[in-house]
Amino acid sequence: MAEQDELTTLQLYMQQMGKHPMLSPEEEKELAIRAKQGDKEALKKLVEGNLRFVVSIAKNFMGWGVPLTDLIAAGNLGLIEAAKRFDPDKNVKFISYAVWWIRQAIMQTIFQQTGAVRIPVKESLFIAKVKETYEKLKEELGREPTEEEIAKRLNTSVKKVKNALSIVRLPISLDMPLGEGGEEDFTLLDVLSKKGTEDIEKELIEETIHKELESMLDVLDERE
Repeated sequence: MAEQDELTTLQLYMQQMGKHPMLSPEEEKELAIRAKQGDKEALKKLVEGNLRFVVSIAKNFMGWGVPLTDLIAAGNLGLIEAAKRFDPDKNVKFISYAVWWIRQAIMQTIFQQTGAVRIPVKESLFIAKVKETYEKLKEELGREPTEEEIAKRLNTSVKKVKNALSIVRLPISLDMPLGEGGEEDFTLLDVLSKKGTEDIEKELIEETIHKELESMLDVLDERE
C-alpha cells in the first residue's frame, strides 16, 4: 500500500512537472537577475524550470532506504535555496551552483531518516560497486542484468551480489508507467531523458554524487 501511495504521488508530481518547460540560457539568466532583485515570480519560474534536474539527482540516491518522493521533496528545497542565493553575475551556470545545494538537502534527509543504519566501509564500498556495475551492464545489455552476470563482471560470488542487491533494490522502476493509461503513457525514464535534461551538467552531477556517496559511506561507518 505504501509503495502504491508513493507511485501515485510520483505520478501526480511528474504530470505537474512536465507542464514546466526547460529554460534556455537566456531565459535562465534573465530570471536569475530578476530573482536577485526580489522578483518572487521570477524566482518561482527559475525553480520550476529546473525541477527535472532535482529528479535526475535524486534518483542517484535511491536504494538508501528513503522513498524517491522524499528525496525529490528534499532536493526541491535545496533548489529553492540555491535560487535565492545564486549570483547571476558570476560566470557559472545555475545548475552548476544548484547541484551542491540539492545534494546537501537530499543527504540531510537520508541521514535524518536512516540515522540508525550501520554499514561497514568495506561492505558499503562493495555495495556501491555492485550498484555501479548493475547500471553499466543494464546499459550495455539493454536489459536488467542477472546476478550471475554482475558476479562474473566483478569476479565475486553470486551470493555476495545477491546480498548487496537486496540493499540497493530500487523501490520504483524507472520503466514503470506514470501516465493515466493509453498511448500517452510515459515513464520516469522518459521524463529524465527529455532533450537537455541528462546532457546538461551530466558529468558534474555524476562527479559530485559519487564524491558525496563516498562521504556518506565514511560517515555511516564512523557511527558504528
